[in-house]
Amino acid sequence: EKRHFLAVRDAFLCYSEIELGAQRRALRHVNQLPKKYIEKLPPFTLQRINEMKPAIEANQKFFDAVIEQVDKSKIFISNDQRSRKSRSKFVQSHDASKVRTTLRQCVRDWSLEGKKERDECYGLIISELQKILPLEDSDLNKKSVLVPGAGLGRLALEIAILGYATQGNEFSYHMLFTSGLLLNSAAENQFTIYPYIDDTCNNINWGDMVRGIKIPDIDTEVVLSDVKSKLPNGEELNFSMTAGEWIEIYKNQLESWDCVITCFFLDTAPVAMDYIETIHNILKL
Repeated sequence: EKRHFLAVRDAFLCYSEIELGAQRRALRHVNQLPKKYIEKLPPFTLQRINEMKPAIEANQKFFDAVIEQVDKSKIFISNDQRSRKSRSKFVQSHDASKVRTTLRQCVRDWSLEGKKERDECYGLIISELQKILPLEDSDLNKKSVLVPGAGLGRLALEIAILGYATQGNEFSYHMLFTSGLLLNSAAENQFTIYPYIDDTCNNINWGDMVRGIKIPDIDTEVVLSDVKSKLPNGEELNFSMTAGEWIEIYKNQLESWDCVITCFFLDTAPVAMDYIETIHNILKL
């Protein structure tokens, strides 16, 4: 587990080394073209390749903040003194790919641009929750909701804002690392990320690739302040995240939860009925 944790940590820290390496290769390939072919390229070709660098560096600034927050937890401490360039050679391609994917998921969960998609999927779920498990003032912080496969934590947060005792669970360190920053210490619009800078396909124009997205669109401390103010003096808001394989963590919590909510989750199950049976078992009768 420690080895995997540190491998994911390196993937975040070495993001720019990997992406800038690809950018340098693109420049080298262009410069190696015969002059007759270079002359046929659009005049802005080299300029646009060069414009990728500041966007990649901005993404790295965000990832550095993610890892700074991770390191505060002191779950596993890295004593690796190698440079990022040296470590980048050992980052697995699937870990690097998940880091890039995490950027795009930040758009859906933590940006103003993602609000429409959140409203269309999370909004329907929250509306149904309020119908089947309505909250009275006396129920605040008591009726329990579990969100397995919580990803970057936005759905769990939106449920906690309503006053439910909410716990998210996530298996992926890529998701957990990033949500740790966004849920706990990031200020509104603190970061500008460029999630599409490495996506060269299906763009209408160059601006699609270099478009900056501000995250997070909210400050979690601010949006939770209202429900916190309604709690009795000294009572802590019951909102948390757990890490690990969710069936192993929750399978013995029989009849413990008022509601289980999933989104983009059941289709990840090796055997879907295992997930459904576990949900059935942990719900209160």
